[in-house]
Amino acid sequence: MFNISISIVFLILTGSSVNKLKSDAQVSIPVEVKFVNRAKQEVQLEWITPQGRREKKKVLRKGRCWRTSSWEGHYWVCCDPKHDEHLFALNYGLHYRVHKTRRARERVVITAGTMLKRILACVASDPVEELLCILAARELEREQKIDEAEGGGPHQPLLR
Repeated sequence: MFNISISIVFLILTGSSVNKLKSDAQVSIPVEVKFVNRAKQEVQLEWITPQGRREKKKVLRKGRCWRTSSWEGHYWVCCDPKHDEHLFALNYGLHYRVHKTRRARERVVITAGTMLKRILACVASDPVEELLCILAARELEREQKIDEAEGGGPHQPLLR
């Protein structure tokens, strides 16, 4: 069971699921979105086009916020500006799908780039790497609980 769960985490966190995303082409509900960079480094926000291409939109320094207009049904991902295969978490998931709630502005928290990279580096046959995976996953959960306690609101689950 333990090896299966690590394998599932590895498969889910690879970029293959991100590469299959396409934003809705027929959109009608505008949404104001605020991205908050809580990662420990500069990040790059990218919008996924209806054709499935990643379009660079903003490089965001650590600790900074960026407000933008988007549309319900659009997808966003976040990566290292120098290595676009290194994804960061958006509300603790690998992508953010814009949806309208009762809020005036939707809040998206960017976190855990180093933890996601560590999980991606896991090798299920190595017990030390498995332990590092567990610790990384626990750190992600801890960050999520802290953010929710600070009023961060509901988040997408890490595992989809």
